[in-house]
Amino acid sequence: MYTAYIVRHAGGCELPKTGNVNVHRDMWGGLQPEQQGLVNGLASNVLIGSILGASRMGPDEVHISCIPDEMAVKTASNLRGQIAQVVPFNQFREGQFSVTYVSDEENLLGAYVRQNINGSDVVISLLAPSTIKNMNKAGEILSSKQLPYQESAGLDGILGWCSEGFDRIQERGDAGITLRELGARIGYFVKNGIDQYGSLSKHVAEIGVTHPWAVETFALLLYSMHHESGTRQATMQGMFQKLGGTLKPLDGIKIVYTSRDKIFAAYPMNRPVFALEMGLGILRNQEEWLRKDGVSKPVQKLRAEELALNS
Repeated sequence: MYTAYIVRHAGGCELPKTGNVNVHRDMWGGLQPEQQGLVNGLASNVLIGSILGASRMGPDEVHISCIPDEMAVKTASNLRGQIAQVVPFNQFREGQFSVTYVSDEENLLGAYVRQNINGSDVVISLLAPSTIKNMNKAGEILSSKQLPYQESAGLDGILGWCSEGFDRIQERGDAGITLRELGARIGYFVKNGIDQYGSLSKHVAEIGVTHPWAVETFALLLYSMHHESGTRQATMQGMFQKLGGTLKPLDGIKIVYTSRDKIFAAYPMNRPVFALEMGLGILRNQEEWLRKDGVSKPVQKLRAEELALNS
């Protein structure tokens, strides 16, 4: 049995500061009390486990991964500490409890990767400049309207992405991954977890900590593929609002695989708007699309070359 929790980190709407150096694995640190409370709640939910039949099955293994963003690393580190307080380390055998700060080109949890450029660790954004501009513009407009789901100013910039559709036509000089690719990257991460742990007799829980907007994008993609609801601007904007807008910190999507050819997805996991059983083929399709049509690696190479020339 395998359960994936893909969650937004404990911070606000800040994006990783791309192009900055000294982004290391050791960004341990304290969180604000309200943030730590959310971490504690997530740890409890993970340890309670997933429903299997008429009972709940707690995890035999817990693995935590995060993007190379300071707040994501702090969230993962504090989550590890909280789980260790509740479940003593000696209850997990070697290799059954781990935290991985995913930082290389295989990082699939979001739109940010870390790379060594001229001897320095640098966070690279795979987003197109126009996408970031649309996010910021939409966020400013929505924050001024104080919509019901608008909890913090500027957080709903993803609605600006919806105006592009899942498959934005890229213009010359505006290279970057699309909304579909961002969602498919997380789908690939979950599919890898299922391939690695899904057939085991024990229950493995995997927590992926990522940045704002990444989880919502994955949920939108899953929902649209399940309902075959299309990717037009109006459709996507309607879906985004129907699913509740931007997630609160430490909320996300929960996916359970129980060794059948099905997955069960709940989103947002703290107060689900949808709880659906869907075929594993949806994740397979995302994996195949990413392998065939994804541009993450060439975009990453382009960003690295640009930063190397300017550093």
